[in-house]
Amino acid sequence: MRRTHSDGNREFNPETLALGYGHDPASMSGSVKPPVFLTSTFEFASAAEGARYFELAYGLREADPGERMGMIYSRLDNPNLHMFEDRMAAWDRTEVGAAFASGMAATATILLAVLRPGDVVLSTAPVYGGTHYLLEHVLRDFGIEPHFVEAGDDAPAAMARKIDEVGAGRVRALFVETPANPSLVHTDVAAVSALAARLRDAGHEAWTIVDNTLLGPVFQRPGPLGADAVVYSATKFLGGHSDLIAGVATGGAELMMRVRGLRSILGTMTTPFNGWLL
Repeated sequence: MRRTHSDGNREFNPETLALGYGHDPASMSGSVKPPVFLTSTFEFASAAEGARYFELAYGLREADPGERMGMIYSRLDNPNLHMFEDRMAAWDRTEVGAAFASGMAATATILLAVLRPGDVVLSTAPVYGGTHYLLEHVLRDFGIEPHFVEAGDDAPAAMARKIDEVGAGRVRALFVETPANPSLVHTDVAAVSALAARLRDAGHEAWTIVDNTLLGPVFQRPGPLGADAVVYSATKFLGGHSDLIAGVATGGAELMMRVRGLRSILGTMTTPFNGWLL
């Protein structure tokens, strides 16, 4: 697979990378369009190699320098998902992507990867209905406490006040949907990300997660603004044709490898065919 952001002389723009990033026609009989890899299982050279791949897939160890996990099983990885994930990370100017069965699968998997009983998650409101239900009902049943602040110009200051109110050590995630669904109100991603950075500087684990569904990576890139993870319902802007349900998330390698490991266990990835369509 071809995965380079430059030709040695200049960096390619995301618009260029979107045309063929992650696909090498020479390895596919010259086909300019990637095939659909409708397979459950992939061959590996030895049992030891397979064991190493599983360790990476489940996040049991860090990859060695230059090591990239090979294919084992489509619940863990698939070439069609890889191409979509790599192109989304290129668009977002982040490090790693992960494709999901839906936007809610992406959001839920990320939140479950970072939150534990007793933690607090701060979220802007309004927020997509499924996300609100997840925060207010599902996560609360796991002992995770959601707090909401009104989306808009005052949201970062309101989150700062909430952090003081509940205690900095309890706030593990700051969730921002911007533009908000359905009000389309915008929230300052950089300002919220700065709050998470200050929490980390104080020795606390804190992550900024941004739902970028309504603008997409063409019009807004939260990663360079400081967001740790960016989530999308790929059903909407990214899919564009009302013919699939899917989601995707991108972000820094440390967080996203944790997310990908949990995705492998929960089975929340999308299908090879959806990856090919996207």
